Amino acid sequence: FEREFPIDGPPADQLVADTERTWRERGYAVERDDSHPQVSIRRVIVDDYVMALYVNRTSKQSSLGVSSPCVRPPSGS
Repeated sequence: FEREFPIDGPPADQLVADTERTWRERGYAVERDDSHPQVSIRRVIVDDYVMALYVNRTSKQSSLGVSSPCVRPPSGS
């Protein structure tokens, strides 16, 4: 499941840094992907559950994705 929302608060870099810091403070190992200069990705995987933050600095859009090993989206989604 993924939800997209505009960034109406902190600048993109601050959103990414704050999210990464918060996840690390809670003991999660954060995977970083900054291979694309305009998009930052931060991902946490715990017991096959995945939470990921995608921030596009150009479009000012971000999305938060969450997946579970035991829940699947309805067909056609």
